[in-house]
Amino acid sequence: MVKKTIFACKLTAFLLSFCTNLLAPLLLPIRADLGVGLGQSGLLLSAFFAGNFAACLFAGRIMERFGKARVLCCALTLMAAFSACIACAPRFVLLCALLFGTGACSLGLQIATNAIPADLDGTRAASAIAGVMALNGLGACGGLLLGGALATLGLPWRIAYLVFAVGAAAAAAFCWRVAFPQAVCTAGESGLRGFLRKRRYWPVLLCCTLYSGAESAVCSWLSTFLVQEQRFSALAGAGVTAVIWLCIFLGRAGCERAARRVSAARLLFALIPACIFMALLLPLLHGAAFWPAAAVLGLGLSGIWPLLVGRVMEHGAADSMTVLSAAFLFSFLGNSIVPFAVGLAAERVGMAAALALCAVPFFAVFALFLLWLHGEKRAAPLPALTVERQNIA
Repeated sequence: MVKKTIFACKLTAFLLSFCTNLLAPLLLPIRADLGVGLGQSGLLLSAFFAGNFAACLFAGRIMERFGKARVLCCALTLMAAFSACIACAPRFVLLCALLFGTGACSLGLQIATNAIPADLDGTRAASAIAGVMALNGLGACGGLLLGGALATLGLPWRIAYLVFAVGAAAAAAFCWRVAFPQAVCTAGESGLRGFLRKRRYWPVLLCCTLYSGAESAVCSWLSTFLVQEQRFSALAGAGVTAVIWLCIFLGRAGCERAARRVSAARLLFALIPACIFMALLLPLLHGAAFWPAAAVLGLGLSGIWPLLVGRVMEHGAADSMTVLSAAFLFSFLGNSIVPFAVGLAAERVGMAAALALCAVPFFAVFALFLLWLHGEKRAAPLPALTVERQNIA
């Protein structure tokens, strides 16, 4: 029963990341099909991430009322339906509305797929989250490759969403049949507002903002840098980015096991400096050196977010849904700000220098993590938490 539950969560994590990364390589075909300009096509990405952000505000309450498992199954079913409608959408405005709904479903799935395994073993939340989020990296590769292949072959972009809708519907049918077990949960503070009032957790939430923004900036602008300044082909530039995501998948799978033997803090002391070094090194490389560098960067990026968030959950800061809602809320804020700031910097100082500036958020993450650790050591020990049986469904 537990194995089927974990498999359902990992399958869902793969699909939601697949859908998230499916849109980027299809923007050009969508523009040609619907006759919209470059600025308007950017609204498609904004609509999807606006759905993510909006869902952060109420996803926790919905899960408290209906249960994580039920929300997971319903959101996956709705995502399949939205994707089928996207494949048939005749107008740009309708497409934006459907992508908004898809983004909201994606956020609900993201919280549920991480919260359910973490609740099954609250003492190993970091390991559980890293194991599930590993499939995000693999799903990102799949979405990029499918969308890129269709765009390269000149096939209709709608095929991609139709194929995804069929796959998501099949996965939803499987999840509805899974008997989600009861989980041992620690009773912590509930409510997003109450959690955000605790200043002791602000450093780690700011870490989520800065890390997610820096990760998005590197993965978004690296391909442009390689094509414009390193004379890579479009396919090769996308391939380097795909290597980053593939190694994020491999790294998170490794962190799932490593976090059972080594503390999350020690792992983070290795991963964050690796990201700082690689962000500074990338603009100085040439030719084939980008491929192994992308692999090292992906491994460095892999465990930072799940280990940070998992460590908060392991310390009984709040229930898993509240912690994840807050973490994703701050992460999407970083996704909106940092890549835009790097783009502005690239216009003034050049793409190479702008990429090097991505090391600054990683430096800040490391400093804030040290600050948080120092605060945790000085804080009084948390009161004993009652342990109760709670049905996920």
